[in-house]
Amino acid sequence: MNNTKKQVSAVSFQVLGREFLDAAEALQPPPKSQLDELRMTSSRVPYYLLGHSIELSLKAFLRCKGIDVASLKRIGHDLKELLSVASRNKLDDVVKLSHDQSRAIDVFSERYSAKKYEYFIGAEIYAEVRYGLLFETASVLSLGVKPLCGEDYKKNYL
Repeated sequence: MNNTKKQVSAVSFQVLGREFLDAAEALQPPPKSQLDELRMTSSRVPYYLLGHSIELSLKAFLRCKGIDVASLKRIGHDLKELLSVASRNKLDDVVKLSHDQSRAIDVFSERYSAKKYEYFIGAEIYAEVRYGLLFETASVLSLGVKPLCGEDYKKNYL
C-alpha cells in the first residue's frame, strides 16, 4: 500500500467539515437579513464550528492537491496560511471566494488559530466577522470542494 493510501483522505476532511457546518447551522441558523444579524446574540460556539468547517474544507482541498497530512499539521489551525497555500494551489479553479469572504477568513484567523473561540478568555465577545458572512464562506468552501474530493477518493482509495 502506498503512503497516500495510509493518510487521511480528502473526503474525510470534507465530510467532517460539512458536519461542523451543519452543527453550526443547527445551533445558530444564518440570519435572513441584516436586521436579523443585528438582533443575533453572540456565542463563541457557532463561530468556532464555522472556523473548524473552513479549516477542514481548506485541508480537504489541499489533500486533493497532494499536500500530505504532516504538512497540514505543520500549518495547524492557521486559516490565513491555509487559504494562502490553497490559493497557490489554484483554489480559484474550484471555489470562487469573494473579496469579502477571503477577508473574513483573514480577519477571523487570528483569534481562531489562537483558540479564543474554544476557551473562555475573559469576557470578550469576538464578532469581528459577521456571522452571516462567515457562514456563507464556510458553505461556499464546503460545497465547492466536495466534487473535487469525490474525484480524489475514486482515484486514490478505490
